Amino acid sequence: LKNEKITIIVSTPYMDEAGLCDRIALIQNGNILGIDSPAGIISNFKHKLFKITTDKIGKMLNIIKNYEYCHSAFPFGESIHFTFKNNLIDFKALQQYIKSSNLSINEISEINPNIEDCFMELMLGVANE
Repeated sequence: LKNEKITIIVSTPYMDEAGLCDRIALIQNGNILGIDSPAGIISNFKHKLFKITTDKIGKMLNIIKNYEYCHSAFPFGESIHFTFKNNLIDFKALQQYIKSSNLSINEISEINPNIEDCFMELMLGVANE
């Protein structure tokens, strides 16, 4: 249908499906948070994004959310996607903070955001308004 220049409108909660579209509108509670191509939505993500893996996701998520330099932290499957406030990245301080909570990180690495990360960031912005 696309090759025949027929517009297809899809409504889906699955961000990987949305990422296959030419343009997407991210909507929450009837409000449009952003409209652009998937690449355009992703290019507007303003923070460096990190993935943290641990054996205790729930406990780690609570610890990270309470970290004074945490901008955002959300569970993503077996990991946590995390951003620092103002991109002030200090792994040593973060590790000390986590160690003081008697938890350990299996891995922490910088990753590229996906559509779902962008949606969560846009929702966070709406919540903070």
